This record gives sequence, C-alpha cells and structure tokens, in this order.
Amino acid sequence: MIDAHFHYDFTNDSKLDLNNIEKIMNDNSIEKILLHIIDPCLSVKQLCNITWPTNIIPSVMLNPLEKICSLELEKLKNHNIRFVKILPYEQNIDYKDFPKILEYAKKIQEYNMCLVICAAYGSKNIYKTNGIHLAEYLLGNGIISPLIVAHGGMTKVLDTLLLMEEYPNLFMDISFSLYYWWGSTVIQDYAFVIKKMSGKRIFYGSDYPNVTIEQSLNIFKDFCYKYDINSSIQQNILNSNFSELCNSL
Repeated sequence: MIDAHFHYDFTNDSKLDLNNIEKIMNDNSIEKILLHIIDPCLSVKQLCNITWPTNIIPSVMLNPLEKICSLELEKLKNHNIRFVKILPYEQNIDYKDFPKILEYAKKIQEYNMCLVICAAYGSKNIYKTNGIHLAEYLLGNGIISPLIVAHGGMTKVLDTLLLMEEYPNLFMDISFSLYYWWGSTVIQDYAFVIKKMSGKRIFYGSDYPNVTIEQSLNIFKDFCYKYDINSSIQQNILNSNFSELCNSL
C-alpha cells in the first residue's frame, strides 16, 4: 500500500526523525509514502542535505509569492526532490495571484517536477480562493506536467472529475475527504467519480496525523464495500496509480 498524502509533526529543533516515520509505516504495512513537509522550521537547505530513503518521497511546500522561491525550487530539483506543494488557503493565495502561480508552475514543468495543490474547501477565506479553480487556471493556460489535486476537491469533487476528463495530466488523492464527509452526500459523489474514472489517476492517502492510519483505512474499506468498488480499482488506488506517476518523473 502507498500512502500518497502523509504528514509528520516534526519537533521545533528541526530534526527529521525518519526512523520514526519508517516505524509508523512498518507498523501499518505501508510500503511507500508521499511526505508533505509544510513545517516552517525546516529549511530547503536542511531538506536537501538529507539522503531520502526510496520509500519516503518528500514533497516540499514553498511560497511562490516570495522572490526566493525560484532559487529554492532549483535547489530541490538539483537534489532530485520532485514534488512541491501549495496550500491556497493557508498561504493566502488569492485569485489575483494566479498569474504568479502560473509562472511558478511553468518552472515546475520545466524541471519535470509535480505540483500538488491542496483543494480542501473551507476556512474563513472560503470565497477568496479555491484549489480547484487554481488547477483549472493552470491547466487552461498550458500546464501539461503532472498536477495533483489533494483531497479530491472535497465538495467540488465533481468539478475535479470534469477537469480530469479534459486533462490527462490531472490526478487527485482522496485523503481526509472520505473521513470528513462520511455520512453526507459528498461521499456518493466520490464513489461516482471513482467509478466514472475506473479508478485511474486517483490515489489513496490518509492525511496522517489529521486522520489516523487506522481510521483512514477503515473508512476506505467501508467506502469500497458500501459502493461496490471492486478489488482491481482498489489496487489501482492503493498502489499502482501512484507508482506509475513516480516512474514518469
């Protein structure tokens, strides 16, 4: 199993406890993770000085609105870190900033890297920005490199589907959303999207530690049982799809 959306709460002394992360993985039979590093205590220099094991794939959050961002992105590329993440709500990326993000995405594309956009929908800025709208803007303006919509877009997962049908370089993970929206009609939309896409370009993710590994897996199993998601599609979501993406970078 691959967990394509994993966080770790690093301590304030900025030590990367990879051994503890691997223990969590081993205890839960997780073969590989995409580790999203959004801790401001950790510098790009520190992250580039680490020899990353093959089963922990780092994804680093940069601020594309800062001038230093282009230099930091180049450092990541030179150290073979291929995933970068942005959080539109938390980083206050407004609609007016979308052209700047497009230039950032073009550089990511040039470096053969993958951009992950958090598409959780909410917060006090609910109408000031949106990850799905940003993804559509980038795709519509010529970005053809892999682009992952994290959390599937939540209430906008049907919009994500329409974009995935139009753009073959768009992917999504289903982290957090099944857990958060369980019992609502949004869950039915996720089942519809997964079946409509035949499970392709969709990744399992836990969003650990916001959701425990056990909670995430139990919800995924219940979801697949309730909506009759067959074993072949489950295997694609849990493993094959993300492996194929990694092999393309």
